Parts: sequence; structure tokens; C-alpha cells
Amino acid sequence: MNILREYKCFFLLLCVIMLLASCDKITENDNRETSGVSDSEGQSYVIIRSDTAGEAEIEAAVRLRGALSDMYGYEFEIGTDWVKKGEIFPPGRREILVGETNRPAAASELKSKLKYDDYIIDRTGTYIIINGGSSGALAQAVEYFIDRCAEAPSLDAVESYNYSRSYDIPDPKIGGVSVAEYVISVALSDSWNERETAERIQSYFIEKSGIKLEIEFEGQQKKDYEILLGMSLRDEAVTLRNALEADGYAYGLYGTRFVITGKNQPGFKYGYTVLEGEHMKNNNAGFAEFNEKDNKKGEAVYTSYTLYCDAQKGSDTGDGGEHAPYKSISAALDAASLLGSSAPCHITVLLAQGEYILEKPIELTRELFSGMPGGISFKANGGTPVISAALPVSGFEAAVFNGIPCIAAKLPVIAGEMLYPHQAFSSSGERLERPRLPDEGFYYVTDVPGYNEPFNTDYRESMSEMNFNKGEIADISNISDIQIRMFHYWDDERIEIAEIDYDRSYIKFANPSAFALKQESSTTRGAPYFLDNVPEAFDSPGEFYADRVTGMLYYIPHEGETANQTVIYVSALTEIMTIDGMHGSKDRPSVEFDGVVFSGSDWFVTARKPSQAASDITAAVTINDSSYISFTNCDFVYIGTTAVKVVEGVNNLSFSHCDFRDLGGGGIHIAGKNDVPATEKILHDINISDCLINGYGRVYANAVGVLLRFAYDCSISHNEICDGYYTGISVGWVWGYGAHVTDNIKVEYNHIYNIGQRLLSDMGGIYTLGKQPNTQLRNNLIHDIQMACYGGWGIYPDEGSSGILIENNICYKMSAQPFHQHYGEDNLVRNNIFAFGDGGQFIVTRKEEHSSLSLEGNILLSDGTAVYAKHPNDLNITDNGNLIWDYSGEAFSGYMDYDVTRRLYAFPSKNRLGFDEMQRLGLYKDAIIADPLFADPKNGDFTPAEDSPIFGMGFEAIDYSAAGIRNRETAG
Repeated sequence: MNILREYKCFFLLLCVIMLLASCDKITENDNRETSGVSDSEGQSYVIIRSDTAGEAEIEAAVRLRGALSDMYGYEFEIGTDWVKKGEIFPPGRREILVGETNRPAAASELKSKLKYDDYIIDRTGTYIIINGGSSGALAQAVEYFIDRCAEAPSLDAVESYNYSRSYDIPDPKIGGVSVAEYVISVALSDSWNERETAERIQSYFIEKSGIKLEIEFEGQQKKDYEILLGMSLRDEAVTLRNALEADGYAYGLYGTRFVITGKNQPGFKYGYTVLEGEHMKNNNAGFAEFNEKDNKKGEAVYTSYTLYCDAQKGSDTGDGGEHAPYKSISAALDAASLLGSSAPCHITVLLAQGEYILEKPIELTRELFSGMPGGISFKANGGTPVISAALPVSGFEAAVFNGIPCIAAKLPVIAGEMLYPHQAFSSSGERLERPRLPDEGFYYVTDVPGYNEPFNTDYRESMSEMNFNKGEIADISNISDIQIRMFHYWDDERIEIAEIDYDRSYIKFANPSAFALKQESSTTRGAPYFLDNVPEAFDSPGEFYADRVTGMLYYIPHEGETANQTVIYVSALTEIMTIDGMHGSKDRPSVEFDGVVFSGSDWFVTARKPSQAASDITAAVTINDSSYISFTNCDFVYIGTTAVKVVEGVNNLSFSHCDFRDLGGGGIHIAGKNDVPATEKILHDINISDCLINGYGRVYANAVGVLLRFAYDCSISHNEICDGYYTGISVGWVWGYGAHVTDNIKVEYNHIYNIGQRLLSDMGGIYTLGKQPNTQLRNNLIHDIQMACYGGWGIYPDEGSSGILIENNICYKMSAQPFHQHYGEDNLVRNNIFAFGDGGQFIVTRKEEHSSLSLEGNILLSDGTAVYAKHPNDLNITDNGNLIWDYSGEAFSGYMDYDVTRRLYAFPSKNRLGFDEMQRLGLYKDAIIADPLFADPKNGDFTPAEDSPIFGMGFEAIDYSAAGIRNRETAG
């Protein structure tokens, strides 16, 4: 009883509230100006849209409800046309039908009579129908209806209205059949960007006739009549295309199909341009009455245009001519896109000397240049044009930061946000250092909480905290912008810090490490590291610190530098350029750069997991799905990441006489995918020749000079690669004997030296992975490779490297061995010189059931270290006719002991095997023990004397002077 009484009280209270609300509404309506409309008629209507309506129909219905609700003072009901199965439509209900609905009196018949811009307002029984030939026309119909409602005394008084636009070609026909019966078919591959052409045809008919043709993928259309484009696989299109010559085009009517095609993409694009000019633009009748007599064949006619840019004297309001050059590259690209859309043409952009500072990355894409199959070239026009991703900062004033006298200026603001650069350069091109602890060298991890023996763990053990030596690290004000740079194994980790407890000498990581915090090959020593970007370490000339909190750039000048004369360049963009979908041919390259400098891009990755060869990082220039591209005499300098990354679907790409200097990552990364069997997306025919890669890995130390992962038919030749911390050239990306698309890679006549520099381990001058039939490593000169703890090798066939020819190479002065194969099969190693390895001259790590390699006719030179640094019982190789010599005495082979802490090899007598013992154990077949009589081999002069015994053994003298860059002086 109590519950019932409480319910009655609540109901009475609710009634009172509703009555008061009703009184308020009546008062509001009495004061409203309603423009003469009547409540009674409006109140009885419901707005209906289709239950499957798209965004445009929904917006139109909501717009109508809002307008009518404002007029009448109450919310109109809005619903969909859905009814339950078996039920009839609501009988006698007054409805405003917006767009196509399932109501019998509306939708289909009226819609079929409407062209694209037409619309209708109609009364049928209890329905008001509002519809249009397109979403835009429907929106116009709704606005017209709202305007009429405001003028009429009631909804029932709004009259019907039919708007029909007057079109230029009301009823276009192809072969006597209305184009409304046609569908535009696009090839599934869309390899020539047929969809863009389809959309242009669709837009043409909408504009001229109000008829919207549907665009479908070939084979999915529901109509008998088709417009076939480009690479169509219909018989009519294939037959027509096969009969064409190079760059030829054809279009015309063949039965129920209208075909527009070409022998290649340029022919197709030009053919459509001709069709558009003759039958769509210049012919008032357009397609009307097009028939077989109008069919046409021809060949693309190319034109050439030259645009001029001058960063110092140009203006983007100019016309791009020689006397009115553009100032920016973006203005030239806009003009090039317009020129290319008119006809096939080749466009040359001549860049005067100066800095072209980018506001955003350059994008050379299929969408931008699809109408320009003739390609685009960027060439220096006197002097050196620099395309820069860095901004100059000036206006420095005297300042003090952390008690250190320095100079300071405001960081740039871009689009309302302060720029926070990770790297900076002086105006003379010097890379400026961020402050670090310690100033030089490294700290070492002292302990890892939670581990009894933290440095005697599996190297893949992830760790989230560490200890440091008491007092090494003082109070740091801003730990959010610093990273721990940890160097071990074949990678460097960037670890962010969550917490530092100075009393406990303890650091907690924001992101756990991927490797154990140990020095490789040691069970007792922690990994080396330093702290990067520490404001309290700001104390040396040439250092800069970008303060995210104050927005200031602080810099300690060198002696003689003054505040008012200082200009510092800070990196503003991580990407300089993307090339995507640009295809050409041998005769007509798609993209060319000649004599252009790309400079100043930033890096941004802070926390970072290990990734071999820095394969995870981005690039300043990215190339994807493109062909026939060249970079000649170009420089890539002061790059924060890898300079160039080639993704997939790229072929016939070349780099010739280019310089890659001061790189955060590597020089060129040929990435690709291991699609087996090979698809059209596999990278191929990439040539890198006569290039200098000097100073790489400055931000990502494990970056590689040239990294080629999945590709075939490529050449890396006559390059000079030096001053890096990891491998010079890396080829292949399959660990083991699995299927591998990488094949026929020629790595020859390269000069690789001064890499490793005791920072990382497990590297080679040339490194390979996986089965690579037909790959050749020939005539390369490799020397001075210094490992951190293990693995400073000259030529390094790693896991599964098989089917590789290794010949005519000179490898000397290695901190491990000049030649090291981990494991592989059927490699032929012949006519090489392997000399002066601290850990011996030759080694194969893993013995397998099959023969690992054949060692034939090589010269192995020692100075007190092992020749073969392994016992014959642990080798499964064949050898024949090798010359062996030890300049310190008798040449021995066998195990060498290694002290990882001191990085010292020892070769005790108990580990040594002499000539006779090696032959008894099955090796040294037909070996020659003799001095090769080289001029000065310990200093790199391997010129043989005329009476050298190498000639009697059939050794082919190696012209090591041919290695490296042709037609220029080397860097060192």
C-alpha cells in the first residue's frame, strides 16, 4: 500500500511539471513570428528518409526538421521508411519524403526523371516528395522548400515545383545508344590510374548532360554497354592494344563497348587527351552520335617546357619564365601539374643557386602528375641549389644557461606551434652537438636490480631498470627530453627515463630495453652508455640545447663567434620528399635530379627497440611504386635519418656520383618485400655507382651505408663508404635457407674502410644473408674495421648465405678476420687477398653436413695470427691452391684465444697447427707457402713484384686502384 501511494504522488507531480512546461511553450509560441504558417498542418507531418540513406540524405532531413521546427515552435518527428516484413506503409499518415524512399508514391519514377542538377517538390496524396538528381540537388530542393514554407500560410499551401537545368548536350549518344545505358569499367589493376580518367569522363557527362555514369571494376558492371579504359582485359581492348606501336593510342566504338587504350601509359593518357579535345571540348555535340567512323589511332606527341626557380631573386607571382622565375619549388610544381594535365610533356625545372627552404615535404605523385607521362627533371642552373628542411635562426643575444655564458635566440614558431628540433648545424656546415654525460666516452651499467648475475644472462633478456656508479649522474632538471644511448651487440638502443633516484644510484626506464644491459661476449661487465641531451651537461663550445619549456635555443659559441653574426640552422621537417606512382621508360624517365643538394632533415624517434641495420627508421626521401628515376651529382647532407628509402614496386632507379655526408642513419635503404614467387612489386634494376657515403650512423649508430634487403638484378659498384659505426654494404634479408627473392646482386669495385670504430659488434665491410644465386662480391677493397667486442670482419656471409661468388677482393687490417662465414652453402671464394686480421684470416663458424664453401686460389697473409682460425675438424670446406704466408715466422692455423674485456687475441702454441698437420687433416690441398713479394702490404700496397710467386699459381692480379669512385679524388 505504501508503494502504491508513493507511485500516485509521483504521477501527480509529473503531471503538474508537464502542465507548467506546456504553459511555457504556449507563451513562447505566442510571441514567435511564424511568417503566417499554421501549427495544425505542420504538426500532422512526419519527415521520412530512407532507412539506408547516405550522409547527404540524412543531412537534408535533419536540416529540414531544424528549419520547420524553428518555424512552428516544436520538434518535428523524423523517422525512416522501414516497416516490418508483411506490414503495409502507414495508411493515411502525412509524410514529407526526403530523397529516395520505399513509399509507393515517391522515389523511383520521379528519381528516374531527374538529371544530376535537377530537383523536384511534388504532392501526391498525403505525401510531400522532395528529391534531387544528386546530393547537391537534394540540398537545393530542401532549401527551396524551406523558403516556400516561410512564405506560405501552411505546409499544405506549398506548391509543387520542378527544377530542370538546361544542359549543353541533353541526350548524348555513343553509337546511337544513350550514354545513360553505359557503365565505365576500370581495370582491376588500375596500373595506369584508369580511375582518374574514369572520374574525368564521369564529370564531363554530369556537366554537359546531367547524366551520372557509374564507375565499376571490370567484370562487376550490370549493364551491357561499357566504356573500357587503359589496361582493360576485354577482348576488344586487348586486340586493339596489341596492334599498337610504342606510345601508340586508340579509341573507338566496337560493338557494345567503347574502348580508350594505349600501348603504354603515356599512349593511353595522350589518347584520352586527343579524345577529350576532339569530341568533348572542341566539339559542341560532344559524344552525340559517336560511331565507328569516328574511331581513331595515333601516337603520343610530346612537348617540352622549362620552368625557372630562383630562391634569392624569384617571386611566386611570376610566370616561371627565365625573366620571371618562381621563388619556391612548390610554385614550380603547381605550374608543372597544370602543364602536364594539358598534354604529355617533359618538364625541366632549372634551379638557380640558393636555399629552397621547404614549408612541407615535396610530393611527386601519380595523382599530381598523372597527365604528364613525359616526366619531370630538376637541374642546377649555375651554382648549387639546396633543397632544405632546416630553418635559419638568428637574432642571438648574450645569455646565461645553467650558469654557463652563452648566446640564445627564440626557436621558430610554425603554424602557431613552437618548433622543437633534434639537430642543428652551424652556417659553415658543422653538426652541433647536444650536451651529454659524460662529455666523452661512456658510463657502464654497474648492476641490474632483481638479478644475481645480470651480466650472465641471455642477451635477449629485457630489463627495465639499472644502477650507475655513485656520483656519476648529478641532479637533472628535465629527464623527459633526455635518452640513454645504450651500445651493445649490433644495435644501439634509445631508452627514455621514468625516474632517477640519486641516493640509490638507480634509474627506472620508461620503455624496457630489448637486449640485456651487458657488454656482449662478457659475463661480468655492463653495457656502455651515455645520457643524451642533458641540460646540466651544457658546457662546451659548439653545443646547443633547445629548451622546450622556455622556447629558447641556447648555443655556446666558439672563439671569435659573435651573437649578432651567428646563424644556426635547425631541422624543421623529418621528410624532404616522397616519390610515389611516377613511372617512365628508358627513353622518357619519370623523375630526374641533377646537381641538387638535399639537406637538413630531422630525426624524431626517441624510445627505440633494436632493429638490425637500423631498418626500422624512416628516410628523408622515400620512393615507392615508381620507375626510371635518377639522381646524378646530387648531395644528401645533414640528414637526421636514412637519406633514401626505396619501398616496393620500384625499378630502374639509379644514383650516380652522389655524395651522402653526415647522416643520422644510412645512405640508401633498398627495402622491398620477400614476395615468393616474385610479383611486380619486387624491387629490381637499381644501380648505385660512384657515390660517396662518408659519415653515417650519426644518430642511429647501427645504420648501414647501403642496405639492400629484397631485390634482384641490382648493382652497387665503385662507391666509397667510410666513417660509419656499422656495416658498409648489406645484401639480403632471410636468416637461413628459406625462399628469397634477392638474386643477381653485383657488389663490386667498392672501397670500404674505417667503420665500426669500436662502437658496435657483429659487422662486416660487406654483409650478406640468405640464398642469393648469381650474387657476386668482386674487386672490393675493404680495410680498417674495428669492432667493439666481436665481429669486425671484411666480408661476412651470415646465416644461410649461399650461391655467392666472392672473388678478387682485398680485405686487410680487421679487428677479427678479413673473411668470416657464419653458415651457408655452395659459396665460391677465389682469387682474394685476406690479410692481417687480429683474429686470423679466415673462419667458418658453424660446421654443417654439406660443404660450406670452396676456398680456391686465394692469398692469406698473417703477421703472427692464425691463417685458418679454426681446427679442421670443425670445418666442412674444400680448399685448393691457396698461398699462405706469415711475415713473423711459420704460418700456423688453429684456434685463437680472445679476451673480450681487453679486446686482445692470443695464439698460444697449444692451439697451433702447422702445414703438415693441416694437410693430414684434409686441408691445405696444393697450398703454397711463399712470400708473395708485395710492395708494402702492411700499409695497404699489394703491388706484386715481377717475380712474385702469385703469377705461377695462376693468381689474377687485383687492380685495387680501380676500387672506389671514378673520376674524382677519394675522401681518404
